[in-house]
Amino acid sequence: MYRLFVFTAIALFTLVCTSMAVDDPAATSGQTIYSEMDAFGDVLGTIPSVNPGPSNAWVGMTWANGELIEFKNVYPSTVPSQFLRINPTTGAIIATVNLPFNGYVIGASFDGTNLWVVQWSPLNVVYRVSLTGALVSQFSPNVSPYSARSCAWDGTNLWVGCDQSSGLTKLVKFSPTGTNLQEWATGSAVGWYMDAEWDPFAPAGGNLIVVDNVGNELLRLNVGVSVTVAEMHASQAVSPDVAEGVAFDGDNLWHNGAYASLGVIWKLDDGFASTPPDLQVTMVPVNPPIMVPAGGGSFSFNASVVNNGPASAFTVWARIKYPDGTYTAPTLGPVTINPPVGTTITRLRNQSIPASYPSGAYTYLGYANTSYTYPAIDSASFPFTKSAVAGTGPMVWDAVCSGEPFPGEVMVSAPASFNLIGAYPNPFNPSTTISFTLPEAQRVTLNVFDISGRQVAQLVNGQRDAGTHRVNFDGSNLSSGVYLYTLSAGQNLTTGKMALVK
Repeated sequence: MYRLFVFTAIALFTLVCTSMAVDDPAATSGQTIYSEMDAFGDVLGTIPSVNPGPSNAWVGMTWANGELIEFKNVYPSTVPSQFLRINPTTGAIIATVNLPFNGYVIGASFDGTNLWVVQWSPLNVVYRVSLTGALVSQFSPNVSPYSARSCAWDGTNLWVGCDQSSGLTKLVKFSPTGTNLQEWATGSAVGWYMDAEWDPFAPAGGNLIVVDNVGNELLRLNVGVSVTVAEMHASQAVSPDVAEGVAFDGDNLWHNGAYASLGVIWKLDDGFASTPPDLQVTMVPVNPPIMVPAGGGSFSFNASVVNNGPASAFTVWARIKYPDGTYTAPTLGPVTINPPVGTTITRLRNQSIPASYPSGAYTYLGYANTSYTYPAIDSASFPFTKSAVAGTGPMVWDAVCSGEPFPGEVMVSAPASFNLIGAYPNPFNPSTTISFTLPEAQRVTLNVFDISGRQVAQLVNGQRDAGTHRVNFDGSNLSSGVYLYTLSAGQNLTTGKMALVK
């Protein structure tokens, strides 16, 4: 995207940024002057938006994992309001999710894992909600007689705009648990808080962008000893519609009206060049060189990621490169984390390598990026080898990455029950994979029979750990036909059917 900058503006920004504290903008002193940025609020494009329907309204919006998240107040307040996951290219609604409480909501933000949303009626509560609509946490902002309205996540804390009237407003910085860290009286200069987002590319102290639906404007606030308006731009919403939501996608702003009277959502220029996030990944094996026996095994490694800025959230994952140059699906993640700038996160992990993996030279790779896409901003790797010599001890069947979880990572737990998942593909030629789950470690046998009852293969005979197991069956030496497979585990016995078609 083309952006217009002049050298004098860049020099001015440099002087301003060196004098301001990112973590605590109230610690600054003196008046800060920002250069006019002509691109702020300019329309870069639109996507379709449907009308929210009678008595309903579009309110806060945010950006999460490459999607627009738009909140809808649903009338009456005795039913849950909703958020919609929207394709930012087409405007298509990917999913509609009910919130886990009743009432009207307004401002929203995303912290890299979960959504923050402010309920203003019938209660005034700040909720943290998962992308599936589950309640994670909540706190009462305790700002009476003001009403909390907008919220913006800065990577560490939550900035909440509060209204009593258009001339009585204030801005409060809360910790994630609801501790009031600092507040500022903002008065009529800001107007009525509707929604907010944090723009890490704006000058320090001027990162907060809010929507005022009284003045029908988008404002970039300069937060220092006091709060002033650094820039403003009239909303594209046309009366009787009013400005409501704002989102930041890491480069540009998105904006909506309450009733989508023009049938669009606007993509806007934030007025600043995006600095590419600086992420660093390291992957260090514990006991190199790694030689995995033919029967399978495991190895330990330390995975580290450093956030050098300015990303507030990013995704990490790992995968294995086979000797033939192809790759597995992610063995670790993908998981989105949001450590503050300058933070290093290190986790000790253990990777198991199945007996079914061929012998040869492998590469274990870790990645970090703003989303789960290739190429990544940074990656790291180390080699390991799987031996052709038969291993000793029990066979290993699954490529599971366990150990210390990353923040927000859901580790694979033991299945709740015994289950023969089945064979896939089915019909097959010449091989298929039979999958089953065990709730606890058990002795397992898995045999294959032809239609006459003659055993043609024994795939498993021994102790297996709790978890999901996948076993390959190769029918290259068998003729076409129907085959039965029988799984025995503890007191459980079950049978499935599969067809070999050559």
